[in-house]
Amino acid sequence: MRLKGVKKINNIISELVSQFDCTCEMGLDFSYYYDSSNITWSILVSETADDSFNKFLKEEYPDITADIFLWSLLHEIGHHETCGMWTEEEQLHFDELKLKLEEDTDNKDYLTSCIEYYHIPDEYEATKWAANYIIENEEYLKGFWGRLQEAIINFYVVNNIE
Repeated sequence: MRLKGVKKINNIISELVSQFDCTCEMGLDFSYYYDSSNITWSILVSETADDSFNKFLKEEYPDITADIFLWSLLHEIGHHETCGMWTEEEQLHFDELKLKLEEDTDNKDYLTSCIEYYHIPDEYEATKWAANYIIENEEYLKGFWGRLQEAIINFYVVNNIE
């Protein structure tokens, strides 16, 4: 089944990500792929992941009230913009920490694991970059988010998704 409205959403998101020499496409989750500078975005909602990211954002950035979709998108752009901060060895270490957290999830509260995940330096810096971008580009993002939100709502309507 082909979903209607995906191209419109992707075109709007592309206007933003292309400013950073990235590409984008719909995926199963928000992700950044270092090897291709591609960002995936998702309409699917993972309530647990959203809840943990929101908790982290409220603790770290209580004065910023952006939508979780926008935060997630900017966080992925933040990975692109901050990846040069780390050596290859450091990035491998961060990846190992993330894998260890995934493996330990059975022994630990999921929310605690997620909060630890967002404090891993590359994740933390990507979110910090996103926060700074939101603060410095408030007017642009209001217009961008208005157009994007309209396209997302239309996506739900034309695909009969409640």
